[in-house]
Amino acid sequence: MPSDLQITNIRDLNNANSAITIGSDGQITVNQNNPTLTLGSNAVMPSHSVVHAQTTELAGSSLELYNFSSSGSFVYGTYYTTTLEITIASANAVKGSNILVFYSHGIGVGQGTSSNQIAYRLQRTAPSASTVHKAEYIGSQGATTPYPRLSVNGHGLDDRTADADYVYKVEVTAYGESTGNSVYRNWYAGSVNTITALVLK
Repeated sequence: MPSDLQITNIRDLNNANSAITIGSDGQITVNQNNPTLTLGSNAVMPSHSVVHAQTTELAGSSLELYNFSSSGSFVYGTYYTTTLEITIASANAVKGSNILVFYSHGIGVGQGTSSNQIAYRLQRTAPSASTVHKAEYIGSQGATTPYPRLSVNGHGLDDRTADADYVYKVEVTAYGESTGNSVYRNWYAGSVNTITALVLK
């Protein structure tokens, strides 16, 4: 026959302190300061809890130039990696249902005839291709300055739908001669670009 155990306090081994208190409303209070709680492998975390975190840094450079001009080899409107990227291994990706990615980046854009503007995006390249975040016409409109440093930032929430490695890259493009004909992808030397991924339950 089922029965209930009714208690108010659970005390320590020496009966010196009340370790756990159970209120009349059923709320449990752990009285020890900064207790260590060990959860078993079957413990269920709340939705959107962070179950894995990692970050990658990329040093800035004053040499890595994408030339979109008529004499260059890069195509206007086509996105190219800045080489800032992060890979979440399958073993960590499968711990959650979503992946939240943040990035902070410095990019320089060559002087255009009417403005200094670029577009950039956060692109998932594996296990399938998808644009997670995108920003267009970023920079100065109606003013031209040789290679201003644009601080580009963004974040995006992505669904995990496959048991595989997940790869995210920051990509950049130029529009045309009027907005800028070249891009320094990691502008400038001495700076640090970062990308961080959080796997959410």
